[in-house]
Amino acid sequence: MQPIPTSRTSPRMHAWHDEALRSGLARRSEPQHGRWLRAALGSTLAFALLGAGCLGIGTSRPPGPAGSGCIDPKVEAGTLAKRIRFEHQGRTRTYYLHVPKGVDPARPSSLVLNFHGRNSSALEQLAYTQFNVTADARNVVVAYPEAVDAAWNGGDCCEPAVGDGIDDVGFARAVVQDVSSQVCVDSKRIYAAGFSNGAVLTHRLACEAPDLFAAAASVAGGLLLQGCSPKRAIPMLSIHGTADEVVLFSIAQGSTRSWQAFNGCGPRERTEGRCVFNAECRDETEVGLCTLPDVDHCWPGQALCPFGRSTSPLDFSSNVEIMRFFERHTRD
Repeated sequence: MQPIPTSRTSPRMHAWHDEALRSGLARRSEPQHGRWLRAALGSTLAFALLGAGCLGIGTSRPPGPAGSGCIDPKVEAGTLAKRIRFEHQGRTRTYYLHVPKGVDPARPSSLVLNFHGRNSSALEQLAYTQFNVTADARNVVVAYPEAVDAAWNGGDCCEPAVGDGIDDVGFARAVVQDVSSQVCVDSKRIYAAGFSNGAVLTHRLACEAPDLFAAAASVAGGLLLQGCSPKRAIPMLSIHGTADEVVLFSIAQGSTRSWQAFNGCGPRERTEGRCVFNAECRDETEVGLCTLPDVDHCWPGQALCPFGRSTSPLDFSSNVEIMRFFERHTRD
């Protein structure tokens, strides 16, 4: 089988991928996605908002000093969704921080940044994915960053972030720095995950910040960054439904082949349920693609989906697969 052309080998295919994603997002998700989620999530989102509002802090400060959270933790274990704001490149930026009850404030914890989709929000991502439940079971700290004007700059997608030149890679770095000033974070176990446009940003972070992130996971997204050339091999997991009409499944296939090339993967594969992994990759990394037949533009494992069919957690859980993948990898 011939490899699917990727952004590195085929600018024309890259442009097609970009146009497919942009047209799909414009056609089916914006602004209906955000309205649908807010209506469907109802009390769950309201509860998250209540918890976050009660715990919000001020805005006029730079990111806190990295590492100080291990000396003087500022966020208590058991925090649902603390709203935190700081100044970054002349803008007030926001993220929400979840710290499980079982986290030991004196011991470094893993950190996952979970990025929402286009025209969604950090709190909607929290409620939509229910990632906190999985994080609580594993004592993993989770940050939910908030995009400027509900869009992330993933390279060629999405507007208005791309046109405005928003530095979301720099923002992600600043979030990690600030979280590390709030709680004790293990600098070798920092991960990025995202949905749709947030997944596009996750791919960009793997390209441009592999010095910070130990691994990355993409749900219903793809690599839409020309000239991706990561300075080290980085583990990448993609989860995608074959019926996705917003971000086509072929984009996930092409992105997976790109990461196989970036990481110098050999042909040997192993299969775990719905996921296929390349195990012969440079520096003991791996590249995986979880294929969900007949699943639409969803976060598989959460039956609630604005775009159609998803999976039940008993059939396939994105949260569980992502954390299993992350737990296999630390950054040197």
